[in-house]
Amino acid sequence: MPCFSVGPRWPPSITAYDYALTLAPSDLAWEFLRRNAQYQRAFRLSRRGPERPGRLRSGPLLVRVRRHTSGSIAWGLITFVDPALPAPEASLCWLTSSTAPILEALCCRAPRSAFDLAIADVRSVKSVILGPGREEHVLLGDSERTFALHLQGSRASLGPVCTTFLLRGIPDPMKLAADFVRVDALLRVRQSRTHQSRHRLLLRDALVALDGRRAGASHRDVAKVIFGIERVREAWSGGGGWLKERMRRALAAGEALRDGGYRKALEGSCRFRG
Repeated sequence: MPCFSVGPRWPPSITAYDYALTLAPSDLAWEFLRRNAQYQRAFRLSRRGPERPGRLRSGPLLVRVRRHTSGSIAWGLITFVDPALPAPEASLCWLTSSTAPILEALCCRAPRSAFDLAIADVRSVKSVILGPGREEHVLLGDSERTFALHLQGSRASLGPVCTTFLLRGIPDPMKLAADFVRVDALLRVRQSRTHQSRHRLLLRDALVALDGRRAGASHRDVAKVIFGIERVREAWSGGGGWLKERMRRALAAGEALRDGGYRKALEGSCRFRG
């Protein structure tokens, strides 16, 4: 099944993929899923997706969902997201993910002098999804972690609220504590950081390799984008073929992540050798 191109126009500058170095694992999962031809087809066939996103006055994206779409559940998403949107512009609300946990809460309007949550003051708020039942999914994130607050009651996107968190059953106290630590860290975050770890660079290269293959580029062409023309000219035929092997591995990893392995990124176990 053919897919349409969602990455930078080929051949790109490697800087066009710099944003991938600032993404949390759950956002990286989206970068691979949106390149999946079957997901693209499912999105096109769905006529119940969200409207085009707007923005709150404080800056975060605001998406209104008129009706829930059962088809998105198969992909792990609460609602379909346009595959044309890169992670920084997408409102991603995963059903389950250890890298993007969920907490539920009831909200009531509060004065500025006594509130728990004021979206306008939180830099880590990436977007708000307003569901058909007027529930809100407030998506928090930086380059290391993401979190979703599922809120009922007074709309937090309209002003400060007090929150009463809802717990199902008897939760694992260690996990619950870790979730609140993560939320607290995101509420206080000042700015995201760029990570150029070996693993993060390999994931970026996997995205480049996928887009290159979609454009009909060779392994050597992809290597030129990543490493530059001069280095490729020197290393392509020598050095035991390490560069050729790296490009093969990058493409294989990208295809595996695109075709279902993105779920491993959601669980924090997305690893491969370069």
